[in-house]
Amino acid sequence: MTQSTTFGVTEQKLIDLILPTDVMIGYLYSQEHDIHIVTKELVGRIFEKDILDDLMHSFITSDARLEEFLVYVTHYQHFKSNFL
Repeated sequence: MTQSTTFGVTEQKLIDLILPTDVMIGYLYSQEHDIHIVTKELVGRIFEKDILDDLMHSFITSDARLEEFLVYVTHYQHFKSNFL
């Protein structure tokens, strides 16, 4: 059995989808961190406030934009460009 030192296409796509969400969930539900500080410092730096506010407000009336919201918050480029 050989071990690869690089990720394949499938592995990279999974990492791109999971990493930002995994990090956010870890911070948001951690007992060691203040949720308000985490939201301001982490979420505020990763995502565009106007886009996120618009998506969040849309849930007041319906869940029609749920898929759009999920695609937005799990898009690795936001995390990579604005946080790393």
